[in-house]
Amino acid sequence: MLPIKRPIFYGWFLIPLCLGNLMMAHGVSNSFSVIFVALLSEFTWISRAELSGVFSLFTFVYFCGNLVAGPMLDRFGPRITITFGSMLIGVGLFACSKISSPYQLYLFYGLITSLGACCAGWLPSNVIITNWFWRRRGMAVGIVGCGMGMAVLVFLPVTQFLIERFGWRGAFVALAVIIVLWLAPLNAILQRSKPEDKGFYPDGDDALSTPKSESNGINSVPLPQLWTVSKVMRNRSYWMMCCALFCNPFATFTVMLHQVALVVERGFEPMKVAPILGLIGIFTMGGRFASGTLSDRIGREPAYSIFMASTALAVIFLFVLKPERSWILPIYVVAGGLGMGVGGGMFPAIIADMFPGPSLGRIMGIASAFGGLGAGLGSWCGGFLHDITGGYSWALFFVLMAVIGAVASVWIAAPRKFR
Repeated sequence: MLPIKRPIFYGWFLIPLCLGNLMMAHGVSNSFSVIFVALLSEFTWISRAELSGVFSLFTFVYFCGNLVAGPMLDRFGPRITITFGSMLIGVGLFACSKISSPYQLYLFYGLITSLGACCAGWLPSNVIITNWFWRRRGMAVGIVGCGMGMAVLVFLPVTQFLIERFGWRGAFVALAVIIVLWLAPLNAILQRSKPEDKGFYPDGDDALSTPKSESNGINSVPLPQLWTVSKVMRNRSYWMMCCALFCNPFATFTVMLHQVALVVERGFEPMKVAPILGLIGIFTMGGRFASGTLSDRIGREPAYSIFMASTALAVIFLFVLKPERSWILPIYVVAGGLGMGVGGGMFPAIIADMFPGPSLGRIMGIASAFGGLGAGLGSWCGGFLHDITGGYSWALFFVLMAVIGAVASVWIAAPRKFR
């Protein structure tokens, strides 16, 4: 008798789809750094601080908007949520092309476009992948997280090309068309929330190959405790993960925003260091994939600690960086790249391990709001401390404290006890 041919596990098709979602959503964010220069050239009367506030608002809404995206995802599913988000991005970017004052960007880019990116990007893609993968969850989430690094490599040169060819207004329109045509049809047609929607079990396993349930002794999938929002609100481990989600972006966003200014302040030429620092995006992708894969094998806490130690090492190198020690710069790029993207890559897997259930979108959305607070406060704190001290030493000190706080919080939350 011929063996039955098993279909290819549909989860493997969802990984590149969700990776593309993250690349597009984060590409909207990364493209602004290029458009920022063009806007300064046209609106010469506005200060950099006022225009930078647009990006600060975008970052805050992108994280905290998950308080809206999470319930939408739980109620309507990923196909409707992501498609709606992509259309919102298109409306926001197209409206940006029609502005008569840069302050209108606060509404069209900082609020509307950011909320659309939130509904189409990090939260829904990670919730989907954590539903489809259990044993390989860390690896799968790590691969999808590489989309954030690819956004840097793809969207910066593409946006610059569009500006040179069509101007910044045309670039906004072109980006709107590209993102809507990519995200909306693919997700509306191909996206699926859970493996049972396509007749699969997580990881593509057979029902007969799953462990026996201790409760009834028959072949069945052991069901974990299903969490609700009210339950997690009373759980100490959840609040420790929220603390980690605050500390991690506090550290990483502070460094990523101020690293160029810091290196130039130490005596390096901007044109020489910018391409070198841009390579961080490549190592960030490697760090996300490696940390997720390693966490499946040795546990979430040890893997997270190893890669956050790489972040701490990079920060220490910034303390002692000088032109005569230029050999430190490439080491910083490698160490910082490997460590600074780990939180965004591992936290979805950790939270899904600990708090599975039909309310996972809401649970992850509330936690990610703490990430928005950390990212916004850290970015502002780095500049504030520089203004009052004349250097970045105190800012780097607080970054190190945030790294230690993030690692300690993850260990206290103890994901190993939940898996």
